[in-house]
Amino acid sequence: MREIVHRVVPSRSRAAEAPITSQEAWGSLRGHAVHRAHEALDEVPGLLRGLKTFLLVGSITMAAFAAAMVVVLWRAAR
Repeated sequence: MREIVHRVVPSRSRAAEAPITSQEAWGSLRGHAVHRAHEALDEVPGLLRGLKTFLLVGSITMAAFAAAMVVVLWRAAR
């Protein structure tokens, strides 16, 4: 059976902290947004490689399917 452990957290005094200004808040948000945008852009080349492979396989498969359908219909019509 697990034992419940309670931690005692020291209280922080609000007077010791400087208030956050709106410019600091917007700067922090802007920095976070830039970081996330760079992370998203780093994934684009891998996504494009996967898309290229998907389109290549799809185009070969569709051409083979169309050729097979022509052969089947040609034989069925004879």
